[in-house]
Amino acid sequence: MITVTEVTRALQKLRRQQSTPEFRTLYRLRVIVEHRLARLCQLGIRQARYFGRAKTAFQLAIAAAVANLTLAIAHSDWPLIVLLVHLSVLIVVLALSVPRTELAGHTPQSPSSCSRTL
Repeated sequence: MITVTEVTRALQKLRRQQSTPEFRTLYRLRVIVEHRLARLCQLGIRQARYFGRAKTAFQLAIAAAVANLTLAIAHSDWPLIVLLVHLSVLIVVLALSVPRTELAGHTPQSPSSCSRTL
């Protein structure tokens, strides 16, 4: 005797939904987001370089700016100098948004101070 469980029914329902146009639209958006997150991981956001939320947020913002700039350069016919000026303005705005007290205690993490378990 074969028993169909609730999990099997749920999986069958999800597989039917995968063939709908609505699912394809949502899946395309998911692919775009996952590619952007993968690019940020390539730029080093998995490990914070500094201590403190403000400095970590600044590191993420810089990585996102670099990712967006490389995407814009790859898919744009704008001159490179225009894109670099926009990036420079963004970096200045981000730097000014970080409280000075957070930046004063600049303490980068060294790779040797990280403990690793193998």
